Parts: sequence; structure tokens; C-alpha cells
Amino acid sequence: MFKTRLVGVVAAVMAVAATTTIVVPVGTAHADPDFSVRLQNAETRQYLTVGNGSTADGAPVIQWTALSGYEQRWNFTRVEDEVGDDWDLWVIRNGHSGDCLAISAGSRVNGTGAIQWPCLTDRYGYPVGLDDQRWYVRHDSVLGGYQIVNYASDKCLAIPGGNTTRGIQAIQWTCAYDPDQRWWIF
Repeated sequence: MFKTRLVGVVAAVMAVAATTTIVVPVGTAHADPDFSVRLQNAETRQYLTVGNGSTADGAPVIQWTALSGYEQRWNFTRVEDEVGDDWDLWVIRNGHSGDCLAISAGSRVNGTGAIQWPCLTDRYGYPVGLDDQRWYVRHDSVLGGYQIVNYASDKCLAIPGGNTTRGIQAIQWTCAYDPDQRWWIF
């Protein structure tokens, strides 16, 4: 059941992005171009964005209304495949900076802000991510959309309290059935 859901989202995202992804052995990253998407919060309807299109290490990852730039594009690379189910691990890189979506200082505390940080790469230069740069993407069959769960903290990427103010930093929070922790993938 989990396998079918994630395979479905990967297929849908890949069709929208019009790229292909090759399944590779466990523990290796893609050599092919990644698929690039936008992530919209299900509650606020705003997009995950690197503020001001910054390329600085540690720049906050915020929500913002739709833009046409790459600061709202995110490239997903599978770094570990657990038989195509909800336990696949991904690094999520910003399309403008190339940096990974991460949790500041690898914190496991609720409310810690999401940032961009240079991706850990393997010896071939492919992104593999540190633990705080790795994410599960889990389908939510109750509310729809997807939870984006940090591997290091096991907490969900969220917009605090569903606040609709532009520029609010995304955070991690204990996963629950809350729409501010749900993301639509385009």
C-alpha cells in the first residue's frame, strides 16, 4: 500500500517535470537529472521558498506566494531506497542555490527553523545529505498531500500554526494530522 502511494507520487511528479529518474542500487544517488517541483503548504496555499533567492549558507526557508524563479523550485534526489515505499530517503535541494533543505544545527527540538545548507556529497559529487538534510516523503491518506519528515528528528516540515503571513519561516514539529504539515507537490 505504501509502495503504491509513493510510486504514484514519484510518477506524477516526474510526468509534470518531464524528466526521468533511474532506480539505482540502495545507498546511491541518481546520476540522472533530478525532478524539480514546487511545494505548496496545504493550509496556507503558499510555496516553500528560499527568502530573497539567497544563496547564503543558513538562509531561512520561508513561505511565499507564487513566484516564477527557481527559489521556489526543489530538486528531489533519492539517496536510499527501501523498496519504493514511504521509507525512501531523499535530499531536497533548492533549484536556485543548489543547497539542501535542512534543519538548523541538526536540532531535534520542535519549532527549529528550516534552512538551506550545502549538501554533503559522495565521492562522485552526488548529493547524499547529512542526517538533518535527509527527508521521508509520506502520503497522508486522511488529509491528502504529503508529510515531509526529517530523518534526524522524525519531525514534520510545517508552517507554524498555519500562519498565512508571507515570509514566515518553515519549521519542524511533531507530526500530527494538521494541514500546516501537509504539502502539495507540483
